[in-house]
Amino acid sequence: MTIKKLSLSALAASLITTAAAAAGTLTVQGGVNTASTELLSVTEVNATVQNAMVYKCGMTASTATEPGFELKFPGLTPIAESNITIADSDTNVTVAVFDRNDGESVIFSTVSGTTIQRNKNYTVGHELNATHSDTTRLGTSLMLSLPVGTTTADASLILYSNSGDSTLDTATDTILETRTQFTGSFGTQLDAQIDASADFLLFNADGARADSTTQDSYTFTFANDKDIDFAATSTDVTYTVFADRNISTFTVTAADADTNDVFSGSWADAVWPAPTVNDYNITASVVGDTNGSVTEEVQLTVAPTEDMAIVNFTGQGVVTFDGGATKTLFSGVSAGNWTIYGYTAQIPNVAGLSTHDTVMKFTNRSSLNTNIYFTLIDPDGTTATLNSADNAEIASLNADTTGTYVASALLALVDDAAFDKTGSISVEVSIPTTPDAVYGMASFKNNALGQFKDLPVYNSSSMGY
Repeated sequence: MTIKKLSLSALAASLITTAAAAAGTLTVQGGVNTASTELLSVTEVNATVQNAMVYKCGMTASTATEPGFELKFPGLTPIAESNITIADSDTNVTVAVFDRNDGESVIFSTVSGTTIQRNKNYTVGHELNATHSDTTRLGTSLMLSLPVGTTTADASLILYSNSGDSTLDTATDTILETRTQFTGSFGTQLDAQIDASADFLLFNADGARADSTTQDSYTFTFANDKDIDFAATSTDVTYTVFADRNISTFTVTAADADTNDVFSGSWADAVWPAPTVNDYNITASVVGDTNGSVTEEVQLTVAPTEDMAIVNFTGQGVVTFDGGATKTLFSGVSAGNWTIYGYTAQIPNVAGLSTHDTVMKFTNRSSLNTNIYFTLIDPDGTTATLNSADNAEIASLNADTTGTYVASALLALVDDAAFDKTGSISVEVSIPTTPDAVYGMASFKNNALGQFKDLPVYNSSSMGY
């Protein structure tokens, strides 16, 4: 198990009083100590306690002669050294000395002849005497082992009768809380629209196809709060964006688009090659060993070698600590999507048989002559793509015209033997022009009876599909 040794500079807590009558109080001076939640999620931490604890006796009796003391840390393993003592806070006279470490507790032996008084303060700390009045810290005399997953820690001082058969007083205070040190998120997301009129090789820059581009960008924010007593040191923080589609036919290079005085970016070209999996990623890292936060922009330059398709992106952020341990800040969050610009629609339950056929009509009321793009999906999910740019048999859709497209004619152009033409298929249509200037309708035709039935055409253009 990796042990991370850290030193506390301000171990403390606010005063907590038990509800029982005549109960004592334990005060760990200075304020509640904090530890990095992320650090304690991946490694055990050994912490050296450096501040004194002041115990105000609250037993019922006014005095107790030679009682026993136990300093307990529930759920933790304290290791005390022989110089830890309990002393009268007013006189610095030692009243109890270290005896042994015992599981969650440190056991003290009371000095012979000592009398403990109610409502009097006693200091747990260094060995104290008339010439050594350092009441501010425990130094290296007490170390706590914080297991992985620790979220809070208490100290309890228990006072026993001389015979050990009864508890005279118990006082408890919080000495440790955890706090978030690292945070990260995506800001601006990938949101480019693929321009079908540019043969799906470029992005549409402004929603009107006026200026196609090859770039898209996203931003991420990273924050590191090192103002924590147990603060973790990280070597870097890595943000990775994953694509849900096989896009091995083009490369993407990532570049840091801005300069920041606090964090230095380490950016390498991120290439999407052609492995056999459908998950591709771009990775960008920042140096995480600086207090503060920063927002970085990553620009992606796309160089496709064939048609781009709709892509959904997810992202994750991972901190790497000194020593190699890692902590995932977030995973599987949306990082945006690439959509197709133009009119898009879906028509389910299309047939193209000798007995039944489907007729689709689209009217282009824009001023732009355009191609039309079909994706056919069979019952097993096999797809076939056809369009008027590549298939001479399919008519383009000129401005102010209506084009008619018959399912059986489209299916006749599909030469993939794995594509099932005998069942009901679904059709997705893309027309790269102003979306609200296109109207679509579809009818299911019974060839034997010459009867038509309207089919639903789901216009998804408003969703940016």
